[in-house]
Amino acid sequence: MQNYLKSEVKSWAVQTAGDLVLGAAFASLTWPRKLISWSGWIDNTWAMVQIRADQAGEMLANTLMKRAHGYRPITLVGFGMGARLIFKCLLHLAKNGAQGRGIVETAICLGTPDTSNPQDWETAASVCGHRLVNGFCQNDWVLGFIYRAGQLLRTVAGLQAIQPVEGKELHPALENLDLTGAVMGHWDYRDKLPELVRMCGLSTGVSDPPPPPAELTDIATSFRSAMSEKMASLRTVVPSRDKEGKEKEGSKGKEAR
Repeated sequence: MQNYLKSEVKSWAVQTAGDLVLGAAFASLTWPRKLISWSGWIDNTWAMVQIRADQAGEMLANTLMKRAHGYRPITLVGFGMGARLIFKCLLHLAKNGAQGRGIVETAICLGTPDTSNPQDWETAASVCGHRLVNGFCQNDWVLGFIYRAGQLLRTVAGLQAIQPVEGKELHPALENLDLTGAVMGHWDYRDKLPELVRMCGLSTGVSDPPPPPAELTDIATSFRSAMSEKMASLRTVVPSRDKEGKEKEGSKGKEAR
């Protein structure tokens, strides 16, 4: 509640300063009234999906601790609510102490609709053997409006970097990746996921085909050039034949007359 009051005071101060300096121009930059009127319905749907993501995260953690996958290292990648699911999974693994460690090697969370509290993220990073990446986009208005509309805290991991606690450094496994230039908003995570995964230093699982040998490339080039010359010669021959045919038809018509 203390953090909420601080954030509200800061917001009120910015709003007041904007009204004094810019007047009506500042008011035009605020959220549209129609969008705000929908916030109740959006909040209910968002809360339902959020609860299910939290439950699924715990279920995933319990499944991983059963070692059904064996003892191979696990890499988790998710965006949006999928990232929240992974984050809750890591927190649940941390609650189980030694039993939850040594399972997840790398976790990539993109556009996470959850708090950017450094204590929570360092707890989640403690069960990652290699890396925990927080990918964020400062222009994500979906998280900026929907998540903040239903939460008491204004800090969102999908909108900003995880800041260390005063006087301390971030957990060595915890990384921040600014994707503001790579994605335009929340919906771009899905369309650009393979590219973003490569930016995080991971493989997408889809291997690009190897380039053809130089010999085959030369043969294909010569074949295309030969076909182009052949087609060009046909274009010059066909019109002349058409003219000859028309002349013959004209001569036959004159004889018939």
